[in-house]
Amino acid sequence: MPPVNKPSNLPRITVSLDPFDDAIINQMAEEMSKSKSEILRNIINEWIISNPDTLKLKYGIIFEDVRREIQIKNEERNIEDDIKQLINFFKRVNSIEIDRLAEKLSMSSKTLLDLLEDNGDEMEKLGLNLQIDVNIIKKVN
Repeated sequence: MPPVNKPSNLPRITVSLDPFDDAIINQMAEEMSKSKSEILRNIINEWIISNPDTLKLKYGIIFEDVRREIQIKNEERNIEDDIKQLINFFKRVNSIEIDRLAEKLSMSSKTLLDLLEDNGDEMEKLGLNLQIDVNIIKKVN
């Protein structure tokens, strides 16, 4: 059964694929039980993380500058609201893929991981203890 496509608040882009690329992405999506957009997002993310020198030399993009810019935008988010959403979400769920949770919270996976890292102690005080296992976030009882 193909994965259900859920609406997302993340920025969207439309691309056209040639038949070969489309067939590969389709097979990956089926094998991994993910949507085509999740597969493409993961491929792009892996390429970006693996090629910081190319981004800097060829395009003038510096990771630290981009992260700083995103952090400034994220500070406008209400972190307390994000924490409340996490607490409510994990009342009914014991584990979820990082990418899926990030999409549900309308943030990037990196922002979600930063949120967990920076606010983990506070969340534990509020009764939510989370553990990251490869690409899964698990609730610890």
